[in-house]
Amino acid sequence: TEAKNLFEKALELYPKNTIALVYLAKIEMNEGNLNKAKEYSDFLLKYNPDYFTANILSGIINFKLKNFESALKLFEKGKSLIPFNGISYYYAGRVYEEKKNFSLALKNYEKALELGPKEATWYRDCYLQVY
Repeated sequence: TEAKNLFEKALELYPKNTIALVYLAKIEMNEGNLNKAKEYSDFLLKYNPDYFTANILSGIINFKLKNFESALKLFEKGKSLIPFNGISYYYAGRVYEEKKNFSLALKNYEKALELGPKEATWYRDCYLQVY
């Protein structure tokens, strides 16, 4: 895609370009190229370990790769970075559900619903998991 090409050119000019790395990781993830997405997100985290979006995106990629322990660590880091955003709790709940720890899954889902934002794409799925 044109966007992908432009972000790749941005990385050629400045390899630590946070925005380009985020979007390239998202594009690769959405295209199903999870290992390539993980390369971008790992590089992003190397230089921006406290960047909330990088932690969540890397967590989602690891979750999709079934690297549940790595994903959980990233979502927990997301909780510590921005504790008032429900997305970290939602995805932590997904990990706990995969690990069959349903009580922790429910606890995280409930916290995610409490925090929102309600217009987020994950919110409806979270609601359906709880109710």
